[in-house]
Amino acid sequence: MSSEALAKLEALTKWGSLIFDLYFMHNYRLYYKKLSRWHDPEQVFLALYADKKYTFWLDNKDFSYMGIASKRIKYSISNHTLSISDNNKTQKLRQNIFTYLQKELLSWKGVASVGAPSMREVPLGEIPVERPQPPLRRSQSPWGGSEDVGLGKRETGPLFNFTGGFVGYFGYEMKAECDCLSLRGGQSRRSNPVKNCKTQRDCHAHPLSGFARNDKKKPDAYLFFVDKFLAFDHRQKCLYLVALSENKKEADQWFSATTINLSNLTSNFSTFDFRLSTFDSPLAFTPSQSRQQYLKNIRTCQKYLIQGDAYQICLTNQITANIKTNWFTLYRTLRVTNPAPASAYINFGNFALISSSPEQFLKIDKKGWVTGKPMKGTIRRGSTPKEDRLLAKNLGKTEKDYAENIMIVDLIRNDLGKICEFGSIKVTKPLEVQTYATVHQLVSTIKGKLRSGITVIDLLQAAFPGGSMTGAPKIAACEIIAELEKTPRGIYSGTFGFLSLNGTANLAMTIRTIIADKDKLSFGAGGAILTDSVPQEEYDEMLLKAQPLMEAIIKSNPVGAIPCGRPGGPYRIRTDDLSHAMRTLYQLS
Repeated sequence: MSSEALAKLEALTKWGSLIFDLYFMHNYRLYYKKLSRWHDPEQVFLALYADKKYTFWLDNKDFSYMGIASKRIKYSISNHTLSISDNNKTQKLRQNIFTYLQKELLSWKGVASVGAPSMREVPLGEIPVERPQPPLRRSQSPWGGSEDVGLGKRETGPLFNFTGGFVGYFGYEMKAECDCLSLRGGQSRRSNPVKNCKTQRDCHAHPLSGFARNDKKKPDAYLFFVDKFLAFDHRQKCLYLVALSENKKEADQWFSATTINLSNLTSNFSTFDFRLSTFDSPLAFTPSQSRQQYLKNIRTCQKYLIQGDAYQICLTNQITANIKTNWFTLYRTLRVTNPAPASAYINFGNFALISSSPEQFLKIDKKGWVTGKPMKGTIRRGSTPKEDRLLAKNLGKTEKDYAENIMIVDLIRNDLGKICEFGSIKVTKPLEVQTYATVHQLVSTIKGKLRSGITVIDLLQAAFPGGSMTGAPKIAACEIIAELEKTPRGIYSGTFGFLSLNGTANLAMTIRTIIADKDKLSFGAGGAILTDSVPQEEYDEMLLKAQPLMEAIIKSNPVGAIPCGRPGGPYRIRTDDLSHAMRTLYQLS
C-alpha cells in the first residue's frame, strides 16, 4: 500500500473513531423553561450563587447569564499543561487549550434543543421567538461599501446566543499561542530588537514569550464548562432556566429545585446601595511603574515610533491595593458606580474577575457574522452639561484621536481578513462617541462574515490579543510593550466572556477590570501612545481610566458579610479617600 493510501486510511480511522467516541460522549439535549415571573438578576445571584465558588454572572446589556461550573479548565503556557477538574477528579493533559476547545466545540455540534412545555425539538440554540426589527437603513463608511442595518420585517430568530458551553478568560500572555506571534519563528519585527534572547520563550521582553514567570496562582486561561444556567432577557423581562442533560428527568429535577429557590425571593428587592468604607488611614494604591517611570516609558515609545518600529503602542500600568474585601460586594458597587455593557463577576475559587468593561472584542452570531468594536480615543466627562456635550462633540475631531482609532480599525480589518469571506468586511459605524460614568470613548464597529468551516477558535487565534490593547503593527508593539512594562499583564488586556456550543461567542476586552485575591486587589490602566502624544496628558488619561475602579474599591465595604437586599443607612459620604489616592498616584516619582 502506498504512503498516500496509508495516510488516507489513518485519517479516516482517526475521524471515524473521533465521531464514534463523541456520539456516545455527548448524547445530550438542551432543555429550557421560560418562567412566568421576572426576577432581578442581582437578587437572584445574591440568593443562589454569591456564597459559592466557581460561579459566574455575565452581566450584559441585553442578555445576561449566571450559573455554576460543572467542569473547570485551566491552561498554563509555561509547561503547556491543561488541567480539567470536576467535583470528583482532576485530569492533566499536555495539550494546547485551543486544540482542546476546537475538539470539544465540534463534538457538541448538533445537540438537540427541547423547550418546555411544548417540547418542540429544534437545532441547538434555535429557540424561536418573534422579535420586531428596526426599519431598513443603509450606513455609509469612509472605508467604502455599505451595509443593511436592520430588517424591514419581523423574522424568527434565536432568543439568546449562549446555549451552554465555556465561560471564562484568556489572559494577555495567551498571545504566545495565537497566529500573530506563534507563526513568526521568533523573528523580531523591529529595527532595534531585544537582544540576547536565546529562545523565543527565554526572554520576558520577547514578543513570543509565554511569560513563564507569571503568577502561578492564576492560569493563563481559565474556563468553566457550563451545562445549567439562568438566562435573562432584559428587553422582554423574561427569565429562562436552561439545562444540557442526557435525560429529561435530570433537567426537570434542576428546573424544580431552581424554581422553588426563586419563588422564595421577595418582591421588594432594591438595587445595591453601596456601603461607604471607613479606613484607619487612607487606602494606598501602588503602581508597578511610578509616575516618573511611566513618563519615561512614554518618551521611549515615541522614540521607537519616530524610528519606524511601530505606529501606535498601547502602554499600560498595573495598580495594586493590599486590602481584604468581599468580592461580590465590590462587584455590586462597581456595577452601580460605573455601569458598562459587558460587566461580569466570575469567582474562580481563590480569585475573582470583577469587570465593568465597556469594550466588545469579538461577537459571533449564529449566521457566522463577527463584530468587533475597538475603543480608541478618550476624553473626560465635563463638569457641567454644556461642557460635557462640547467634550463629547470634539472627541474624534483632533488628528490624534482620529489616527488612534483608525490605526486599530485597520489592524482589526486585517485580522478579520485572514478568516472572513473576501469583500464581507465593512466598517459599519466609524468613530462613534459612547459615554460612560467618567469618560467619553471613541468606538468603531467592524463586521465580517466568517468563511465556511471557520470556527470561533480559529477566529480567536487569528485576532488575539485585541489590537486596541497592543498597538500597530501588533508584533512590534507587543515586543516594545514587553520590554518597557517589565512584568506580565496576566488576565488584564486579554478577553473574557462565553464560547457557546452552537458556535456563537461574545467576548469583551479585559479592561476596567479588578482581579481580586484573598488580600489584594489589582487592575490595569493605560492608553495609546502616538508620536504627537503629550506624556503628562497620557499619564492623566491612565489615571482617568483607573479612577472608577479605585472609587469602587474605596466605596465598597472592605470586610464583613454580603448585605441582604438594600443595606440600612444612612451613610457618611467620604471623598477624601479617593482624592488622596489619586493625588498619591499623581505625585509618585
